[in-house]
Amino acid sequence: MLINKIMCLFRNKLLCMIHFHIQIGQAYFNNGFINIPLEHQHHFGNEGELLTVYLGAWDQNMINNAWIDRHNMPNGVPRIHMGVLFTNWIQAEYQIGQELMITLDEVNFPNAILIS
Repeated sequence: MLINKIMCLFRNKLLCMIHFHIQIGQAYFNNGFINIPLEHQHHFGNEGELLTVYLGAWDQNMINNAWIDRHNMPNGVPRIHMGVLFTNWIQAEYQIGQELMITLDEVNFPNAILIS
């Protein structure tokens, strides 16, 4: 798994931009959610918290009502539910077996992720 971190200092807090990849399987392709890998789960909020998701680029295809589910997976890793907007986008842009890149930019887009 490719992991790339770029550190920066903002308001006396160490923040970072994080990139990681997940492979598209049947569930991600058809059911409107993704699971976050265990090694990145600490970057995500608690059960039920809302998250903004951008699809493709930071300035397009915004999903405002995505939410974090930590009860669906036995190890408590977050599942990000995005619904039909994500399903339509992923089916139009990708195929099963390809990889999605997940980006977190805590400085410019707090409480948001980019899926591309």
